[in-house]
Amino acid sequence: MSIITTAHAATGAGQALYVRPGEEITYENTVAGGGDENSYIERSKNGGSTWEVVVGPMTATVALTTLYNTSNEPYIYRSRAEQVGLAFDGTHTIVLSDVIEDVPDKEFLNNAGVIVGAVTEEGLRGDVVDATVLKIATVAVTATAAELNKLDASIQAETILVAGAIDPASRVTYLSAASGAYAVTLAAPDASMLGQVKVIEMTVAGAAITLALTEVQGGSAATSASFDAANETLTLVAGSLKWNVVGESGVTLA
Repeated sequence: MSIITTAHAATGAGQALYVRPGEEITYENTVAGGGDENSYIERSKNGGSTWEVVVGPMTATVALTTLYNTSNEPYIYRSRAEQVGLAFDGTHTIVLSDVIEDVPDKEFLNNAGVIVGAVTEEGLRGDVVDATVLKIATVAVTATAAELNKLDASIQAETILVAGAIDPASRVTYLSAASGAYAVTLAAPDASMLGQVKVIEMTVAGAAITLALTEVQGGSAATSASFDAANETLTLVAGSLKWNVVGESGVTLA
């Protein structure tokens, strides 16, 4: 969907919106401040060489309204404002939006003749596509968004700032000691995490952050890990019952 918003605080025209034959667009006008000014919706069929007024003059707020291009040729639509008094001391904010249309002859019907899919100008129409279950052949995909987006660092990482629990599902946990020393915990992995690698790294030093290794094994049978310098890292891999230490850099295991 194309949306053009123009806040007219002086005489002038807004950006043009291309509308094909038979398509719909909507417009609304919000007026603020004083006003010796008018606003209009105009259209052109010759690329902007000439314009005709289709709505206006508008001097007050206009609620969302639909316009139809009933001609057999495309038009471009725009908003325009003009000063009619001594001063343009208000604002006309005009929003033009095109309505998403189905692409002709791009509908998918089932055996009963019911539409089960449709292609629009933006892609698949959401009201006829069941996006709640994704299947490969007949098998439903049960992976979470975080599991499917393994390369998205914003989903795969978390930052810990205060005492509490580390998220076992996050592939990377950053520890910040900006607020001082504190302790964190890590729950045992569940069955879906078997083989998952987890990295815990201190990024902001300043005090010691202690991780209880209740659900962690390896690392010379340590019961705690202490992070007190930036870049200190503990690398774990999920087993069926506990996390296993596979590497550490600078971390004090005790």
